Amino acid sequence: MHGTDFHCDTDLTGFAVTEKYDGVRVFWDGSKLITRQGKVLHAPSWFTAALPLTPLDCELWAGYGARTKVNAFMASKNPDWTGMRLMVFDSPTVAGGYSTRHAALCKVLKDCAYADPVSMQTCFGKASIPAMLREVTSRGGEGLVCYRPGYPYTPGRSNNVVKVKPQFL
Repeated sequence: MHGTDFHCDTDLTGFAVTEKYDGVRVFWDGSKLITRQGKVLHAPSWFTAALPLTPLDCELWAGYGARTKVNAFMASKNPDWTGMRLMVFDSPTVAGGYSTRHAALCKVLKDCAYADPVSMQTCFGKASIPAMLREVTSRGGEGLVCYRPGYPYTPGRSNNVVKVKPQFL
């Protein structure tokens, strides 16, 4: 799912909120990692060994402030997977709303060495968004992703997912 940009009149009360990581969006199809452009990433077996057969929507991430490392990684013919992580934010084949899908991905990732579920919290009103955004950006994060509760995973752009970045406030 791809989100729409936040507008000041958007009420995110009750939405599930996660951090937006600054990496490269990838999809784990249960056997391989694929970019949005359809490029298969040939990850070493030590990186993917503990990943589930369940499809996962992820961000390939190298840490805060390391976007240039991810860009160099993607441009390399022989990339070094050391220090790379999958920040997993959705489990598309799990039925139910975002909280249900997030709980399922947390369960299947509990023994993964190189994949982490994103942390999730609930938005308690418009006034809480600036504080949540400051918390994320103070550690080098890019922004927030907010999921409307109760809606199933639907591929493509969706008004049920809202991206919040500092320039939107």
